Amino acid sequence: MSNFLIAPFRWRRCGNAVLVASFLALSTAAAQEAPPPSTKPQSAAPALPKLEPPDGKWLVDEQGREYFPFEYSTRYPYIWLDAEPHKKVRLTLGMVMDVLSYDDSKIVVKVYRPEPVIVEPRAAPVDPAKIAAEFANDTVTADRLTFESFGQGLPEKGQWRNGFAVADMNRDGHPDIVHGPPRKAGIQPAIFLGDGKGHFHIWREARYPDLKLDYGDIQVADLNGDRNPDLAIVSHLLGVVAMVGDGKGAFKLWNDGLEFKTEGESAPSFSSRAMLVRDWNRDGRPDILALGDGPQFLMSRATGVEDPGARGEIVYLNQGKGKWTSVRGPVVDDYGDSLAAGDFNADGKLDMATATHVWGSTKILALQQADGTFAPQAFPALRPESSVRAVLARDLDSDGRDDLVVGYVSRQFTTWHGGIDVYYSRPEGWKRRALASWDGQARPHSFATGDVDGDGRVDLAASRSDGAILLYLGDGKGWFVAEEGNELDAEQKGCASFRVVLANLDRQRGDEIVANFAGEEPARIGVPEVDNPRMAESCVSGGAIRAWKARAQGGQPSTGSPR
Repeated sequence: MSNFLIAPFRWRRCGNAVLVASFLALSTAAAQEAPPPSTKPQSAAPALPKLEPPDGKWLVDEQGREYFPFEYSTRYPYIWLDAEPHKKVRLTLGMVMDVLSYDDSKIVVKVYRPEPVIVEPRAAPVDPAKIAAEFANDTVTADRLTFESFGQGLPEKGQWRNGFAVADMNRDGHPDIVHGPPRKAGIQPAIFLGDGKGHFHIWREARYPDLKLDYGDIQVADLNGDRNPDLAIVSHLLGVVAMVGDGKGAFKLWNDGLEFKTEGESAPSFSSRAMLVRDWNRDGRPDILALGDGPQFLMSRATGVEDPGARGEIVYLNQGKGKWTSVRGPVVDDYGDSLAAGDFNADGKLDMATATHVWGSTKILALQQADGTFAPQAFPALRPESSVRAVLARDLDSDGRDDLVVGYVSRQFTTWHGGIDVYYSRPEGWKRRALASWDGQARPHSFATGDVDGDGRVDLAASRSDGAILLYLGDGKGWFVAEEGNELDAEQKGCASFRVVLANLDRQRGDEIVANFAGEEPARIGVPEVDNPRMAESCVSGGAIRAWKARAQGGQPSTGSPR
């Protein structure tokens, strides 16, 4: 909450003025002794004070700003933001204020006169039918497949989020599922060894460095060139770490130059929940691409040093021998939980696309420059009044240019929509085609491509914040048919699905679907289910990891709107 107000105060919105008025009222009331009990009827609560001097006289500082002094008691929380003699202080509600004077009992701060608020005229009401028409699509639906469980032995409880990978970790020829630690219940990765027949068990022989991790994302690659699978990991609040393996379950740190906060350290790290491992600079060594997951709102009362959080994209270049150097983009405010890499402008260099939780932001592209750095690029084709929650890059129409799949949530006036758009990269610009849309605030969390039905065409899967797993079967020409069967929806009702992966787990024709789920139990949230109907949809199990195999059932296509 550190940036509610930044000194000097120049309020341009009513909300800020009300916040300061509330603060003054609370501080004044708290500083006074409580009156003795009275049997007389209580009068109405006093109105909030106006933002004006008690004596009606505004003072003027050397910069021409009008203000009045306000005394704040040192009995209440505050943090000095500079060395003595102190000039700035952070008070309750996270407000930063200029200091006039201070002693052991009080801090006198400046309260600046607010600027006039200009109220824009409201736009004319919009026809709901017109808004709905903007989200229409012509995607055909069909019920072609049935699904059966293919993940015996995978965890049925626990908050398994955000990312995971599928790779053969013990080199037995069978793909395994590699996941970071579950939220609130682990500090090390979890590797589930597969037998190629839908059975999994934890790799108990795996040994990791003595390091505390948190949930986030994990990728598998040969980082050091010894042909053994290694791990690259990003952890929420903690940062980035790399481990190299010996193929037999032993891993050791390989992260000189990566930003990771060990226990007890206070220095900011690059907090992330979305990463990729790609050869960014084409030197033959896998690099780590990561996306900041946003503000952390952490500060030390002892030092007053605030962790601003991680924002924007970063590339950690693999220098070999466990050393890394970083390439950062320009400072931006965007952050998110989804990251994609592809060549979007057909220049032969790898680019990035990112989700953004910043409402209305269009800077979801970062194009690699000739010197290996990258620059954010606006993407004006995005839907207005929206937030991008998931991205995926792939050449869907086989024209040699990577296309972009975008999952969004949008609010126009009082109407919420979620949806998936496909943007085709063209020499003249991006061409958008709506794949799916739905009413409400369900957010797409991730995408994956593969071949689920084994027909040799690219299929697309999506996971959603309401736990739904959506599947779109490719037509071989860059478009899809929506699979309308709902067998996957009921598996983890009330839990959010954070990642979906399409991978061949049994070496047979067609990929399997693997997804993770996480949420909160009603008891942990503190609201009894019986007292809150909304909590009936809560994630009772806390989450799970699930896998399914698809079987054809010969359904015929039918027209309609996908979910």
